[in-house]
Amino acid sequence: MEDQLARSAPAAAGDSLDDETRGRIDAIFAEWTRPGSPGCALTVTLAGRTVHKGGYGLANLEYGIPITPSTVFHVASVSKQFTAYATLLLAREGRLSLDDEVRKHLPWVPDLGAEITLRHLMHHTSGIRDQWEMVRFAGWRMDDVISQEHLLSMVGRQRDLNFPPGSEHLYCNTGYTLLAETVAAVSGRTFREFTAERIFRPLGMNSTFFFTDHEELVTGRAYSYANDGAGGFKKSVLSFANAGATSLFTTADDLAKWLLHLDSIEGSQEAREMQTCFTLTGGETIAYAAGLSVETFRTLRRVGHSGSDAGFRSYCGRFPDQQLGIAVLANLGSMDPDGLAMKVAEVLLGGKMPAPDRESPGAGTPVADLAPYTGSYVTLFMGIRVEVAQAGGHLVLKIGDMGERRLVPARQDTFWTAEMGEVTFHREGETVDAISSTGLKARRIQPPLPPAEAGCYVGDYYSAELDTTYRIRTRGLEITVEHQRLPCTPLVPVGKDQLQADRRGGGLLAFDRDACGQVTGFRLSGGRCRNLRFHRVAEFRLL
Repeated sequence: MEDQLARSAPAAAGDSLDDETRGRIDAIFAEWTRPGSPGCALTVTLAGRTVHKGGYGLANLEYGIPITPSTVFHVASVSKQFTAYATLLLAREGRLSLDDEVRKHLPWVPDLGAEITLRHLMHHTSGIRDQWEMVRFAGWRMDDVISQEHLLSMVGRQRDLNFPPGSEHLYCNTGYTLLAETVAAVSGRTFREFTAERIFRPLGMNSTFFFTDHEELVTGRAYSYANDGAGGFKKSVLSFANAGATSLFTTADDLAKWLLHLDSIEGSQEAREMQTCFTLTGGETIAYAAGLSVETFRTLRRVGHSGSDAGFRSYCGRFPDQQLGIAVLANLGSMDPDGLAMKVAEVLLGGKMPAPDRESPGAGTPVADLAPYTGSYVTLFMGIRVEVAQAGGHLVLKIGDMGERRLVPARQDTFWTAEMGEVTFHREGETVDAISSTGLKARRIQPPLPPAEAGCYVGDYYSAELDTTYRIRTRGLEITVEHQRLPCTPLVPVGKDQLQADRRGGGLLAFDRDACGQVTGFRLSGGRCRNLRFHRVAEFRLL
């Protein structure tokens, strides 16, 4: 495979698109070419050549430095395909097997009661808890310095799995941190050294490396920004010092070389391995392969990955059958490189794609009484408010700070929106108490608990896995959870002994009781961590 890498390193290629096509592509990014705006870099490969590249907006707002295709970006989870590829290099050489148990190479990983293989890690089917959600639940800020050592220490304290390995697919950054550690352990080189020697240098990706020291100086890098809510921008600080799941530093120019390499080996054993999706123990085949999602976009096969850390957003992917590759690297958190890349694809492949279906499937029978659906809900595990209200004789849905969506009746308790597809309301008896759709699961917020009932939850609770303590208090009719490094957060009742944190990123607390009915602890669940156990540590008395 190393020889193939060297042979496939592409020579420089000229721009071969006509002026009209280049203009249509550049127009997609016009919004970010205004003065003082962050933006993105773009490269496009087609039929074995780099055919277009561009830079839009600024890499550094303070100094007015423009983005170019050679600007260095942190590309977040686009990193994962390179971590997977490094693992496959060692597997190809027989130095490891994807079916090796993780503990064979990393014996310090705790025994969690089931065999977890490298293949499980690669396909997000291990059941291990996600490192970023663990970090946030432990009270860390995402702009803290978070090193590899910090993450590995947290892995070493894990006591339970989210689910039996191989039975579900749940995105898990921890798996790719462990794959990077495995590559280092097997190769005898640091992960950064191994990927540089075996991937980046052979392909001529001379501005690409895994960034593992937050104090390292990087020439020509982009900085990370967010909207400030007043029409301007603010810094979105990132101080990661870890690698495997994230932290690849690269350029749009270098990613074009990677995309051309993948085109050159399409159909080979290596490419098949990178695009082979995992089949769960229940028989379902997921849409995730070796650091790549394998999907269909308007009937065309699409293989790629997006990334999101702080204000960095990225997408790197291909339409293999059309030999089209697109990389979009951005430094503004509100940008959508995946969506932008697909607009570029539409310019180049529009004739091969059917028009997108944005039409309603047709309105069902009008609903006579909309009142049962209205009210305040909160998304389980993520704590985002969902409001349903009546306006002009129809329902509107508002999620967090996103705009309102009109709900069109489709059938009993099911509505339709252009943005989300079907939205279904669920009943407990005659009461509507939950909402679900693709990517949304929310419960109605129940009335405040009586003081005596709320008081039974008051106390201090400790998690050995997180090595942290949560304090639950009451303030009038409000229940709150407190932590020395997290904001005081209201807890709202959503079911029996279930309180959801009413804050974006907050989890669901499911309380446990002993045989006498006394609360003994709770299990905290988020989007990628389930049932983190907190034990009541001592009786709490109000002074």
